[in-house]
Amino acid sequence: MAASFVTGPIPRRQFTITRPTFGQHYDVVSRDGQEHLFYIDVSCSFSRSRPDLTVYAGPNTAAPVVAVAHMPKLSGPFKIGLGDPVSHPNAVRWEDMTREGFAGTEHRWAVTLAPELNRGARRKNLVWKRTSSVAADGMRISSLAPRNFKLVDVETSEVLAVFTSERGHSACGVLQVNTLWGPDFDLMVLTTCVATYEKARRRSSGAAAVTA
Repeated sequence: MAASFVTGPIPRRQFTITRPTFGQHYDVVSRDGQEHLFYIDVSCSFSRSRPDLTVYAGPNTAAPVVAVAHMPKLSGPFKIGLGDPVSHPNAVRWEDMTREGFAGTEHRWAVTLAPELNRGARRKNLVWKRTSSVAADGMRISSLAPRNFKLVDVETSEVLAVFTSERGHSACGVLQVNTLWGPDFDLMVLTTCVATYEKARRRSSGAAAVTA
């Protein structure tokens, strides 16, 4: 079963995302640092079959695989999968995430909700957008940390989640989820957020290498 961000009745939940300076993975922990929720392995392979991101529901690669992300090498959509494509390939649910907007800074995707959620509205179109005004509760956006995103419901313009960057050793930022749409939705939010962040990090690293 996929790990859930839902830890209680509190509407907004915050999770800290870090990436070791010399490591090839992300760690996702509870805001108080007491629970290691996810380990996200990062691959830089050019193989189309190997995911760029593999999400494990635990502190290391011994935990079950619950999601993967394939990022476009040149063009095309991201491929986000819920499930384990190696152990249970036929059970994986795939969604595309496409780059849109000026300079491709918006990342649009959709999710199918359970019938009992959101008064029967099953399909939701969502978009990650850069933001300079919306931050996770208790945080401020720094101009020195440009990778700040908000997840918006395309139909209602409601902000469903927000990622606020942090500066510091191994720090990436804080992901805040504002709605209770179930563990699969939470997992999609996490996976698409980290995929968006990692793609921006690679573009920045590539640009720095070119100008060096």
